[in-house]
Amino acid sequence: MTVRVEDCVTEREVKIAVSKQTVGDVIVTETSEGFYVQVEFQYIRPRWFWLTSKRSPAVPRCFKHLGRLNDHLRTLAPSATVRIRRERMGEECVANSA
Repeated sequence: MTVRVEDCVTEREVKIAVSKQTVGDVIVTETSEGFYVQVEFQYIRPRWFWLTSKRSPAVPRCFKHLGRLNDHLRTLAPSATVRIRRERMGEECVANSA
């Protein structure tokens, strides 16, 4: 999956936003390849960004294990509400996790 660079953030940028208390919700989307993360930044108006790595700033980071991803998000953005979006057989169900 490739997205526009201006729609992406690195973990470092998320940590800075957390320290400024401008991170809103986090959405984890499950696909057949793995789990992708979107982070909501609340500046002038809310905006969603894909979590990427420094090496590939236009490619959303794909996590393979939900448990490790949850542990990672707990340290990266401990105060954020995490929602999991699962796409199964053409329908989407959303589960909230606090």
